[in-house]
This record gives sequence, C-alpha cells and structure tokens, in this order.
Amino acid sequence: MFFIPQANPDFDNRIYDVAEWQLEIDPSNSLPNREIGKDVTGKIILIMPWRENYGYWTDNSITIDYFVDHFKAIGIDKSEFDNNWDSFANK
Repeated sequence: MFFIPQANPDFDNRIYDVAEWQLEIDPSNSLPNREIGKDVTGKIILIMPWRENYGYWTDNSITIDYFVDHFKAIGIDKSEFDNNWDSFANK
C-alpha cells in the first residue's frame, strides 16, 4: 500500500467547473505565479497556490506564449487580479 498526496485537496473536485482562468504571470520567466478560477456565472471558485493547494497551471512549466498560442488569452489589470484574489482569500 502506498499514498499519493493530492495536489489540490480543496479544489481538485472544482477544476472542471472552471470556465475562465485568470493567471498572474511572472515576468522574469513567463510562467504562471498565481491562478484564479471562475465558474460560468463569473463566481470565483478557487485560487491557487493557496494553503495546501499547489495549483493547476502553476504546477506546470507552461509559459505565457503557450497560453496565447493555444487559448483565447486576453490581458487584465493587476489590480483586477489582486481584487479577485483578495475577495476569495478573505472570505
């Protein structure tokens, strides 16, 4: 018998409910630093890494170029990202 820890124990069951991802990209390496997941109604349902949750995108080595090339990526203001993060983290 062995144990495989869950990467995102609070959110693994909600990742497939994410309709929109907001990613904070580290400019020094073009990798995601933090991520926010919203459902189809626009409600924030997860933030990662947070507490015991490593993250979905932040736990990979996928750069911003990949997101732009493969997804419908648009930019948002840092203040919008930070406000969304804080609204979830502080509840």
